[in-house]
Amino acid sequence: MRVLGLNAGGRDSGAALVIDGVLVAVAQEDRLVRRRVTGGLPRRSVRACLERAGISAEQLDAVVMAEKPLLTFERTLALQLQAFPKSATNFATSMSHWLGERLWLKSRISEGLGIAPQKVEFVEHQRAHAAAAYFTSPFDDAALLCIDDVGEWATTLLAHGAGDALESLHELHMPHSLGLWLSAFTQYLGFEAGVDEMRVEALAHYGTARFLDQVAATLPEGEDGCFAVDAACFRFSFDDERLFDAELERRLGPARLPSSALRLRDGDSRDADIAASVQRVLELRALALARRLKQVCASDVVCLAGEVARNRGLVARLAAEGPFAHVHVAPAP
Repeated sequence: MRVLGLNAGGRDSGAALVIDGVLVAVAQEDRLVRRRVTGGLPRRSVRACLERAGISAEQLDAVVMAEKPLLTFERTLALQLQAFPKSATNFATSMSHWLGERLWLKSRISEGLGIAPQKVEFVEHQRAHAAAAYFTSPFDDAALLCIDDVGEWATTLLAHGAGDALESLHELHMPHSLGLWLSAFTQYLGFEAGVDEMRVEALAHYGTARFLDQVAATLPEGEDGCFAVDAACFRFSFDDERLFDAELERRLGPARLPSSALRLRDGDSRDADIAASVQRVLELRALALARRLKQVCASDVVCLAGEVARNRGLVARLAAEGPFAHVHVAPAP
């Protein structure tokens, strides 16, 4: 069985080839074209994987995309209509993108690779993350915690892996997303959202969490160990460009301009202190999710995946204080 996996249409575009259950090749498009790729079919990655295996596209049994486009379109349309009139400016651009390209992804993949349309399949984004975490681990039984920005509707997945099966236990849906919440604060601090979240983590080391209460109030924790984003502070449910709203600046002060100096020492450490507060809240919410997962999954191992699993402080906190004896992080989570 020859299966080509694709990530296309977003950041980290790439491909992976699995033959008879064994990972044979994987490639990321921006490493091959030597520029940041944010969309499109990862043609060079596909070619590199096929060449490594010595097969042609016609010999593939399936091509699987790590997203269900119709569900993502449903979420995009529903949340933009819900946010109207705030979403009016972004609505036309978003719908043009979807109606002009994204909805026809199956035919684009089929034509681009020269394969039959019936060979193209789609899987839910968070389940793909969970599978990557579990099936690349050395464990045959594990709890799975995927903390991401967003897939279709789901942003966070709690699951259980046993043998060759994955069981979904609980999901959080948009707009309640730790990943997008972190990206919004990344942008608020003058960095590039979706790219520079690790800079915010680094900046946190220079500060103290004196804004902890204000930052925590934007992401209140529920009694069940989950969380809810304060929608008054953020726009990411309907706006891809400006992720935070004016209410966040009212509570914390003006956002840092990207060209301005970072305030992290010499009596003015505001930027570093906000970053430290964001990092602390991120860790606390992840710990709460892990404890919730432990209540419904008895495994001693947790496998982490999703965008937020790149945060090293969070992983270290889960390893030191979390309810699981072993913490495994997927490669390129």
